[in-house]
Order: sequence, then C-alpha cells, then structure tokens
Amino acid sequence: MAEASGGSRRAAVRPWWQTALVGVLAAVGVLAVLVVAVPLGAIAFDQRSKDNDAESGARGSAAAAFGAVTACTALAVSELAEGAGGDDAAVAARACAEGESGRGTTAVLGSEVDGGVARLTMRTSASVETGGGTDWFAGHGSAGGCWHMTLDVAARTMTDLADVRCSALDDEDAAVAHETGLLALDGDGSLDPLTAAPGARGELTALYVTTGDRLWTGDIVAEIDGRPVVAYTGPAPFDEPGAWDDDARIPYSWTVTHGMQKMLGELGYDTGGIDGVYGSLTAQAIRDFNADHGIAGDELDESLLVWVGDVDRSLDRDRDGTVVTAVLAEVGDRVSGDALVALGRTS
Repeated sequence: MAEASGGSRRAAVRPWWQTALVGVLAAVGVLAVLVVAVPLGAIAFDQRSKDNDAESGARGSAAAAFGAVTACTALAVSELAEGAGGDDAAVAARACAEGESGRGTTAVLGSEVDGGVARLTMRTSASVETGGGTDWFAGHGSAGGCWHMTLDVAARTMTDLADVRCSALDDEDAAVAHETGLLALDGDGSLDPLTAAPGARGELTALYVTTGDRLWTGDIVAEIDGRPVVAYTGPAPFDEPGAWDDDARIPYSWTVTHGMQKMLGELGYDTGGIDGVYGSLTAQAIRDFNADHGIAGDELDESLLVWVGDVDRSLDRDRDGTVVTAVLAEVGDRVSGDALVALGRTS
C-alpha cells in the first residue's frame, strides 16, 4: 500500500518542460494582449484629446461669433438713419449675421417686424474637424445655440437677447428663454452679460449707456441708489477667485491685488506700482477712489464695479472697446445682481 501511494504521488508531479511551456504560453498571451491593447488605448486617448479640443474650439468659435454678431447689430441699429423702420433693422441684423461678423457660423432662422420693432431668431453653430472622430455641430454639446434678439428702431437700441432651445422653435409655448443675454455657450471665449455684480442691491437710479456704446476702464455705466457703477477691464472679474493666482510672491503671478492696482493706476491713482502687495499706497488709492465716487469705506465695493472684458488699455477705445449690445434694464428697476446690459466684441 505504501509503495502504491508513493507511485501515485510521483505521477501527479508535472514534468519540468510542461511547466516551462505553460509559462511561455502565458507570457506570449500577456505580450499579445499588450501589443494589441496599448496601441488601441493610445489611439483612443489621442482621439478623445482631439474630440475635447474640437469641442472647446467649436464652443469658443460659436461664442466669439455670437459676441461679434450682437456687437455688429447693436452698432448698426444705433446708426440707422432717421425714418428707418423695423424692416431696416432686420436687414442690418441679417447682414451682420450672414456677413463677416457671423464668421460663417450664424444663420437667421426667421424675423418678425411690427412697425419700428424687429424680432429675429438666430442660430449660431460651429463645426471643427477632429481628424476622423467626432465633429461638433450646433446643438451638439455646447457648440452652439438658438436665440432671439429684439430691436427697437425708435430707441436705436437692442432691447432683448434671450436663449431658446433649438428643438422648441416650432412651439413657442415650449420655448425656454432666459432673459439674461447669455447663450448656452459656456466654453472658452463666452461673453457674460455686464451685471451690477454680486451683492448689489437697490434701485437703478441712472443708466448712462445704450447700445452701440463702447466701454472702457473708468466709465460710469449706471447708478444704483445714486452710487456709481464703474467699469473696469482685466483678465477676469475680481469676484472670480479661480481666475486669479493666490500668492503674489510666485514669479509672474497675477492676483486680485495686481488687478486692482492696474485698474486704479489706469484711473490716475498712485498705488506704488503693480506689485501685488496691498501696502499703504494701495490702501490710500482705494480710499481716494471711493471718496471721488461718493462711496463709503476703505475697501473697493465689488458690487459697484463691473468687469467689461480683458481689453488692453493700449488699444484704440473707439475701435477695440467692448460694445454694449443690448439694454436689459430700465431706470427705476430694483436690481439684485441682475443684468443691466449685455456686451459683445466686434473682433
């Protein structure tokens, strides 16, 4: 019995060459998987990168076209001759949309004219070739959108901009419009409406701009409860922390303090330079700015400052300033961070 048991154990031991063969086959299998999977993974990653770049490019292109078309239209309506009617305004808007300003991305879907008022429906879209994967079109992702604009010839102004779902255009009752002047174009290059800035509360007691006006650092846009709302330029709004660096000690950083010093310096207040250091000169410059504008306190009141884009002060104001494209508020309105006017760029 003992010998038979020992023989059984010997028979269960696999010969060395079988073990080696199994190992070789396993290694070959793993290598084959890697040979196939790694290139496929690299191709998929490359395509995904191209698609992401295409989406970003399309969104930016559509947003830029929207800004250019609204700015072009606002300027055209503000310059219409005496006696012009809603038909003339519609023609001017169509020329902007379908001409150079539209950059081949904007089409007029329809227009309605009632005397001196024209209401147009537009579609702004963009498509970017990705080299073989997904292309981005209007209504796909955030690459484009449909919108309305209303033009009042008597007032020489654009009185409304509103989003509308492209799929809802056949059923106006189902349209979802947002009276903000914003499209669903939230990618790089999108243009926010100029607002009274977060925190502003009170009555709009004066409005000093209209469509076609160009805004620059230091311009007084409006008054809220008699306090001036002052425009400023820069890389981002002061109340958008994620757009600014945190530490001025880091080389080439750009903090909110840098931005404030730049604004104050452009308005003639001495901050001791643009160094990102909130020192005594910067503090005094802020107090002087507040005193000159009838604002109490020792700090800049961001609710009375309005960002009008990243416009280089060295450029030509009359050509490069941000254009007021629509008036979205009236004197006497109560505001709470609401849009006063919408902005666009002609280039």
